[in-house]
Amino acid sequence: MIASFIDPRAKRIFEGCAVSIDRSAALRIQRMLDAIHYAQDLADLPVRATEDRRSGLHVLSVDARWSIRFRWDEFGVEDVQLVDAHADAKAAPAVVLAPVHPGVLLLEEFLKPLKLTAGKLAKAAGLDRQRIERLIRGETPVTADTALRLGRVMGTSAEFWAHAQARYDLGMARAGAGSALDGLRSLRAL
Repeated sequence: MIASFIDPRAKRIFEGCAVSIDRSAALRIQRMLDAIHYAQDLADLPVRATEDRRSGLHVLSVDARWSIRFRWDEFGVEDVQLVDAHADAKAAPAVVLAPVHPGVLLLEEFLKPLKLTAGKLAKAAGLDRQRIERLIRGETPVTADTALRLGRVMGTSAEFWAHAQARYDLGMARAGAGSALDGLRSLRAL
């Protein structure tokens, strides 16, 4: 779980807020931050983080321009920062990011890099190929059973997948609620 951010851009991307960077890079950064957030340990990450021994920070390379640096300890992830290799480049227009469905995370951060098909994953996980395809398209959620199976065959934890689904569900509910929650007050404040 991400406990703290150093870089406000990384926090805004994680929260799905508007940011002034390239949309495709922002989406990949958002998926990587989600992966870091749900990881129980470094082995849960879809790509291996390198460790900068001098600073003690772990580094995930997003692309040729962007990387994510963070500190990992027994309490989770801290001091998350986004590093721009082209810091002097002209800023892109602000984009707002929608919540990331766990199927997108599965496809972009696991299946594509591992060169796996939905059929191969389905067979390994003991699931129907169509279920995996619907999951990748965002048409079906990650159930507890699917989370257990994905955790086993993808080398992550079941919690990684269950938390990704919960984050997506909350993000969609938050977007759909609009101002309906504005008038609600905590019962503790009464």
